[in-house]
Amino acid sequence: MELSPHFLERPDGTQICWFDSGTSGPVVLLANGLGGPVAALRTYIRHFATTCRVVTWDYRGLYASRLGRSASLEIAAHAEDARAVIAALGAPVDTYVGWSMGVQVGLEIYRQDPSTLLRLVLMNGTAGRPFDSVVPFLGPKVVRGLLHAAHRLRFAAPATVRALRETPGAERALKRLGLIADAFAPTLYKEVLEDFQSLDFDVYFRVLAALGRHDAETMLETVDVPTLVITGTRDLITPPRLARRLASSIRGAEYFALPRASHYAAAEYPEAVIARIQHFRN
Repeated sequence: MELSPHFLERPDGTQICWFDSGTSGPVVLLANGLGGPVAALRTYIRHFATTCRVVTWDYRGLYASRLGRSASLEIAAHAEDARAVIAALGAPVDTYVGWSMGVQVGLEIYRQDPSTLLRLVLMNGTAGRPFDSVVPFLGPKVVRGLLHAAHRLRFAAPATVRALRETPGAERALKRLGLIADAFAPTLYKEVLEDFQSLDFDVYFRVLAALGRHDAETMLETVDVPTLVITGTRDLITPPRLARRLASSIRGAEYFALPRASHYAAAEYPEAVIARIQHFRN
């Protein structure tokens, strides 16, 4: 199932590329993780497009979306982009599926305009300020310092990503470290890294810093739509305790943990995730 690309221009000069299945039915809006290409969502697109209209978009400044001069990269700006896409559809989103960064973007969309999202699926993410709790033994200041150093060395990022894709044993090493699960398909691993290699890493690290500043904790008690929180029991980036906290902070939220899944549960066990989302939507 191929999605048709469309473009819309934002008031700050940013050009957003969004994709539409063109099929009929309720709208399912897919929000990727930071740096995640549309290819990572292919299984979800194919499944939901049989009964729904599936839409997704590239975050501002990444892949086919161009960043305007001096445009903001704060999470609120990404949420406003999504709302512009929703406005172009002319219909509310029946089910919003946000993965990693998409969790924070989805919560920000809801904060800005609760009427646009009728259901929330929040996968492998947190409500905000992830650096404060993801690596507690280092502390947020140390984590931010490491990210600042990585930003300064961003020129080396494409070569590093290429090495992860092409070096024999790199994929196996990541799996042994627990950063990805054994179920992550080798073909998808290579395809995602090939796309990831093409990113503007200056924008990437600036968005990562914005993620660290964003905080939606205080609005969770206002969420008044059906919500499903999904995590992987071996997620080292946004550990299950953050997902449990997220679910417990949203009235009536459902919680689902995938055994053996990492932060990339959506790519590792798509059939199980889709089945759980289908059950949630029915």
